Amino acid sequence: MTYSFLRRLCRPLLVLGVLSSSFSATALIHEYRNLLPYSGVPQSMEQRDKQGNLVIPAVYIDMGAWHGFHLPNDPAYYGSFTGPLFIAQEYSLHLSDSLQRLKLRNLQTGDYLDLASAPIEHIYSEPQGLVQQFQWADVALETRLQYSDSRTAIITTTLTNLSDSPQQWQLTWSGQPFNRHPHLPKHAVIAQRR
Repeated sequence: MTYSFLRRLCRPLLVLGVLSSSFSATALIHEYRNLLPYSGVPQSMEQRDKQGNLVIPAVYIDMGAWHGFHLPNDPAYYGSFTGPLFIAQEYSLHLSDSLQRLKLRNLQTGDYLDLASAPIEHIYSEPQGLVQQFQWADVALETRLQYSDSRTAIITTTLTNLSDSPQQWQLTWSGQPFNRHPHLPKHAVIAQRR
């Protein structure tokens, strides 16, 4: 009888505790925006300063992954997440400047949308991922990078029509790995056929 009474008494307290912690966790997420300097675009496979440190000071890695990404600080890379960087024993290597550069083409006009022209732009990191948001008068774009496990980073792209008229957009992603290591020319990422 005592166990039953305690169970009935604790159940509402547990629900209140879960609700209050989820509200406070959501509020705290905004306090942790841009906590680390994840911004940068790698220029080569191994870009280091004179002390041997990576030029881009931080890389976003989650879920125990051995690869990570950066936020773009160059408008030419807006909409993409730069990298990835692979942890390779004691030396980390960038595979690419960006393997998934996003381009948006309006199929009604044939014009490409310049993400740097967005009047409203938010590029930031949060504990659960990297986020880029762009908004114009008639369309909004959000792209997020989050990890689902130690081997998989998922990029979600959402395009929202803010006008009353139908729109047609073509979204394409492109990218390629770096061809050579800057100091070890014999170390190619992809072998060239002759």
